[in-house]
Amino acid sequence: MRVAEVVSITNGTLLNTPSITAFAGITLELDSLKHGWLFIARNHADIESALAKGAYGVISKSPVEIKESEIAYIEVRDIEDAIARLIRYKILFFSTSVIALNLAQLLIAKEIITDASIFVGDCKNTLLESFNQEIRVIFTNSDEILTLSFHSLQALKPLDMPFSLITYTLFDMRLSYNSRAYFLHLPYFFINDLSSLVCICEQEHVLFDFTRFHRIQLLRPIFIDEFSHICEYGQSQQVLITQQDCVLFASFVRYFLEYAKWGKLVCMLPKSHKLETLDSIKDLEILFYEQTNDILDCVMETNFNFMLIFGIDDSRLYTLLQNHGAKNQPSLFDNL
Repeated sequence: MRVAEVVSITNGTLLNTPSITAFAGITLELDSLKHGWLFIARNHADIESALAKGAYGVISKSPVEIKESEIAYIEVRDIEDAIARLIRYKILFFSTSVIALNLAQLLIAKEIITDASIFVGDCKNTLLESFNQEIRVIFTNSDEILTLSFHSLQALKPLDMPFSLITYTLFDMRLSYNSRAYFLHLPYFFINDLSSLVCICEQEHVLFDFTRFHRIQLLRPIFIDEFSHICEYGQSQQVLITQQDCVLFASFVRYFLEYAKWGKLVCMLPKSHKLETLDSIKDLEILFYEQTNDILDCVMETNFNFMLIFGIDDSRLYTLLQNHGAKNQPSLFDNL
């Protein structure tokens, strides 16, 4: 990208007359910076390190002492605005399609999309650096990124699924696509999200591979045994699921009420929190906890098949369960 282009696009001021005329790439991260690239300095203290690593130019908000006259020093009024302007220019330059996804669709896309010319994510800074090569399509759920595009598409539910659903359970599905069968650890709850994503990938000629799919961090079951110890996937009749989004939590509750009528469902909420989204659901057993550490006691004292816990994430729950398991490990000296 030419120096004059960057100055014009960012509405910046070139503070000197450098000998270099173009940059090979752009980054905001010192770790990613390569020789010949333009460095966008959010932190003024990083400029010296950037020059030492071979930066051909620096964008900064505050005035910079010009130590190397052959390097381009560009001053802008607002760093974030400069980043936004550069991204908008790249979208226009490459005629990049921008696709608006929901969270579930984005997480699935991160799992299966293999196309190097596709950006999947919600970070504006990462997107700018990704544009050091041609990006044909942007998949994002970030309003900040979506506002930078002049037009965006949505991954809408298709009239017909682009694959054949063979079988499904609460947490898995088996499907057939292009005459090949795939088994996915993806709850049936997300069947419409998967259908929408596959259709938009086909429409935009985006490469994807179902065999790369592992799991997403939504509606992810944690199986526990009768002693509340974590056990292997599918090896018990007790499942814990966490969620911190109230809308998704209520949707998960309805999902279990509809597709797991044979099992006992219990919800656990922080005592100080009221979920209005659950008010319309009758005969729902709800427990309350005051502190996170109280959750394990509720789990151990309650009879359930499925327990949905609002207000914490998987990592915190895993920590509680693992600490509980460690405390209950038998010792060589227990019988002495």
